[in-house]
Amino acid sequence: MQYGADGDAGPVTCPDGRPSAAAVTFYGQMPLHVLALTANASPTDVENAICADLKAGQTTNPIEQSAYNLMLAEMDWHFGGDPSAVIIGGCS
Repeated sequence: MQYGADGDAGPVTCPDGRPSAAAVTFYGQMPLHVLALTANASPTDVENAICADLKAGQTTNPIEQSAYNLMLAEMDWHFGGDPSAVIIGGCS
């Protein structure tokens, strides 16, 4: 696992696409809403969790994207669109 200056770490997945155990441990210590979602979360649930995390001001865009990518792999989410686009697009 490599650590970035912005508090981000990765890679969050193994070469076969499974979640990295080191990433699960690293991000699991963070109080992020996106990390509390379940396998049956909807894209709206994910967007709302991401926005709640960003509005709380306790994360950065790179950390939030990595946390989302970790959950995408861990929960085996398959969405038609990318709910993490709100990270760049902004939350209303």
